[in-house]
Amino acid sequence: SAPYASCLLSQQNTADNNARTNFYGVFGGTPRITINGTVIANNINYNTTTLFSGLGALTSDYSINITSSRFIDSITNRIVIKKHSNANAYVGSNLFLGAVEDTVTYTGGNGEPRHYNVLRKTLQAGTAVTLPTNIGDSIVLNPAALQKSNIWDWNRMHIVAILMDNNKKLIQSKIQIPETAIVAPFSLQQHDQNENSSLTLNSLLSVYPNPSNGILNIKSLTTYSVKVQLTSILGNIVPLTIEGKETKSIHHLAKGIYVLSATTNSRNIGAIKIIVQ
Repeated sequence: SAPYASCLLSQQNTADNNARTNFYGVFGGTPRITINGTVIANNINYNTTTLFSGLGALTSDYSINITSSRFIDSITNRIVIKKHSNANAYVGSNLFLGAVEDTVTYTGGNGEPRHYNVLRKTLQAGTAVTLPTNIGDSIVLNPAALQKSNIWDWNRMHIVAILMDNNKKLIQSKIQIPETAIVAPFSLQQHDQNENSSLTLNSLLSVYPNPSNGILNIKSLTTYSVKVQLTSILGNIVPLTIEGKETKSIHHLAKGIYVLSATTNSRNIGAIKIIVQ
């Protein structure tokens, strides 16, 4: 945070780093650690194993599952919090969600040449959540997508979720490595490839603007009847049929990532990613 004002790690994400240290009341001092919401004094030997005495046997009533998909320029996330037991009592709950770079090689102001799980972006800063009350029930959260920055190593980005009660006691946490999302043309049967070797999604349709501000125009470039399917990351489907060289507009789409796929004459032609901002 702020003490190393000339450090790139501070400059590149000043507000988020300062907010995290302020959250625990340790702004201005490094290194500092908190364990299960409790700030450890800076005169304590951080190497001592007694810091973690009794914590290894703790259990949680909740699990966190993160489904992360990494595209060329964004990472989408789906968070599922599920209840498994009634063993513990919690006072409220809030969720911190952030993107970290697992390893950054850079000699900072404190002389450390390598840094782990560097906070690059806060996606949710202590957002209040209402946890499920019945065993077996779950809630699903769909936070805004993480947009790529050129100062990050995109392949080293991980997603971190920390679920706490109002006393900053840990309820559950999770770190997730995103899976690479592949949005590629669908394969055709061999006889279809021979018959329609020049048929591609770009030759059938013009899709604009992309990224979209909520209004998406899909224009047919051919006399074929083209069936279009728009699928959100939640699995919601918007089906369309475009006859001849007509243009259709989809108004007021919800923000998020969509996959647009096209078929003609029952043949899968291809798919592209659509971003609605």
